[in-house]
Amino acid sequence: DRSKKLHIFEQYTSYHMILKVCGTAVQLSTILKMKAISTPTRMLSMVVIAFVLINTSLSFPCPSTMARTGRKIPVLVVSRLHQTASFDFSAPSEWETFYQTTSEVVEWHNSIPLERIASYVPGNAKVLLVGCGNSRLPATILASCQDPQVVLLDSSPTCLEQLKGIYGSSVENVCGNAVDLDSLFPDESFDMIIDKGLSDAIFCSEGWDSTIQKLFEGATKVLKQNGKYLLISYKLPKSTKSFLVEEAECGLEWEFDLPKDSNDRVGVSLATRQA
Repeated sequence: DRSKKLHIFEQYTSYHMILKVCGTAVQLSTILKMKAISTPTRMLSMVVIAFVLINTSLSFPCPSTMARTGRKIPVLVVSRLHQTASFDFSAPSEWETFYQTTSEVVEWHNSIPLERIASYVPGNAKVLLVGCGNSRLPATILASCQDPQVVLLDSSPTCLEQLKGIYGSSVENVCGNAVDLDSLFPDESFDMIIDKGLSDAIFCSEGWDSTIQKLFEGATKVLKQNGKYLLISYKLPKSTKSFLVEEAECGLEWEFDLPKDSNDRVGVSLATRQA
């Protein structure tokens, strides 16, 4: 279908860019073999070429992730999780295992200050954090927002037990899968849903289209009229944005990559539930 064709095109475009960089490196290597260039200069230039090639290879994700987000999972997060490339970020069982072995905080998209995210929460709002993990965002919302009601949703019982020890009764903890929002909560329960990294994890799965569609269909049901879905994610490719706008048809009106808070890697996007 249309979205899959666009994803294939994006993969081709990314690989084409890699080939262009490699071709340029070969040309430079040929030039550096000229006798007119001194040995120290030649050696330094070769180091620079090697750095560019390594950086390029790290900058492009594997095809399955590239088609979904246009980015790979950050290396720093992988190292903090003490995992290899085999870690399935979309599998709840993987995260449960992780939280059973460590209480280390995983703060997705820390280039976006938590205070800026909390600034989107209206006063006296009931807020749902989907796939909350052990981020410190709930503490920031409780400290900086006016009388918020915070509900934390995660699929990991161990993670929620850790959060219970931190926040006590100041938040509500719900264990469940975010793609089942409409079965976990009554209709029109929330003024805002915050997704910081959850959609990124889903984009890592095969057949993410139907999963994402189910997530946002459920979100539409549990959001109040004119409620907001705040998405903090890696910059989405055009095909994924088109999918959310045109094909998901979930009753959400999107504003992608809000310029005030987005940066070159991470997008802050906001969707409003329509009547």
